[in-house]
Amino acid sequence: MEDVRQCQECGKLFVYREKPLCHACLSALDEMFLKVRDYIYDHEHAEVAEISRETQVPLKTIQRFLKEERLSLTTAGDLVRCEVCGKPIACGRFCEGCKEVFKSAFTEKPKHAATHAPAADAGRNKGAMHVKYGDK
Repeated sequence: MEDVRQCQECGKLFVYREKPLCHACLSALDEMFLKVRDYIYDHEHAEVAEISRETQVPLKTIQRFLKEERLSLTTAGDLVRCEVCGKPIACGRFCEGCKEVFKSAFTEKPKHAATHAPAADAGRNKGAMHVKYGDK
């Protein structure tokens, strides 16, 4: 059965694929992205307000492109901030410092793993599946 959802942008029902937007809104968003990308290519040091004004693309949409890492701007200013520490960043959701903290937290072995002894009855079940039948 198809996964039918409501478009987050226009509210129309559509068959969900990967994005929470219908085909028409997704096409419009892609068109706005191309306008912004092309403007930045021609005007490398443009400020975000200028990009928005000249391309007629809302600041929120440009912010979305930056958070999705579809764009990266050195002139983003305070438009995009790290979701953990609040530091201004060029694109994405997290600053490099916070990314490193996450990375080390996920790659580091837990301290208790080396000292954790198996339970006394661990060998009792040996991973087999057990089924209990009603109240017979």
